[in-house]
Amino acid sequence: MSRFQYLNITFFPKLKSLPDFLRTTPLKDLVIYRNRILQERCKRRIGEDWPKIFHIPNIKIDCKNVQKDGQEVDKF
Repeated sequence: MSRFQYLNITFFPKLKSLPDFLRTTPLKDLVIYRNRILQERCKRRIGEDWPKIFHIPNIKIDCKNVQKDGQEVDKF
């Protein structure tokens, strides 16, 4: 799993949280679309899963850039 750089999670309603191994992956892009549970869990600074993904430079959730090139884009 250490080689993949892009992860797209689209409409997985039964997925309740992100896996712990994401903390150690060299992902460059993460896209989460149409999953309300993950949307809440991945909120910047306050979501339960944010510590698993904050190192990923480009994060997009439901078509909104949350992080671009490591910088906050939109308040989410």
